[in-house]
Amino acid sequence: MRNLKATIVSLKTSRFLIGRLVYTAAFLIISIPEYLASAQKRSELWYGVRYGKDYHQKASFTLENRYPDLFSICQNYFNYRSELKILSFGCSTGEEVKTLSQVFPKAEVVGVDINKRSLRKARKNYENSKVSFLHSESMNFKNASYFNVIFCCAVFQKTDNRDQSNHESKYLFSKFEKAITELDKKLNKGGLLVIDHSDFLFTDTSLFRNYEVLDAEGNRLKRNRPYYDSNNKRVSSFTETNRVYIKISDN
Repeated sequence: MRNLKATIVSLKTSRFLIGRLVYTAAFLIISIPEYLASAQKRSELWYGVRYGKDYHQKASFTLENRYPDLFSICQNYFNYRSELKILSFGCSTGEEVKTLSQVFPKAEVVGVDINKRSLRKARKNYENSKVSFLHSESMNFKNASYFNVIFCCAVFQKTDNRDQSNHESKYLFSKFEKAITELDKKLNKGGLLVIDHSDFLFTDTSLFRNYEVLDAEGNRLKRNRPYYDSNNKRVSSFTETNRVYIKISDN
């Protein structure tokens, strides 16, 4: 059975159309029961289709306190200032927002996601006078601005891109840069943009000229995951990059 599964998986990148069709058929046969049994999987599939051009990471997996080093870096930068407005972009079911509201207890924290099922769970479990959740396609989010920190953690990526045999990104750089450009409009000058677990480097975007790397211990990190350039080509089998940037200009 294991050998059969490996054979089917190998057909995914077959140079023959029939091989790729066999893989697709087998994948559907195996996946249908899983999607029928899981409301989460169904929502990921449905909203992935409905909002395809604006969907980034489709998986809604998340955890509390997933990035304590990043939260600590931001705490130190703001010197524990309380009057903050924080955005968690791609908040899923809200666990990151919950953590941020604990790390910055006096801040206003806004979670945004495209999966409406995830947002319903987030609102039910975590919404209060300091915490709110918005759909990424809503007018309320489109009009939202004046954030001091924007977190984009494990959003700008596609699981397939972590396959070391992939030489071309399945997630487009243009989509990444467009999303970053829209988020930039919502960030105050002097604010922090946090990007982690991304298939691309923020330094490759045209927007980077308006930012500088935050000089903080632990900001730069090396990971055993491929990264891709602005032409969607794999550059390296590992990623070494800074994750927190200061906005220094609006031009």
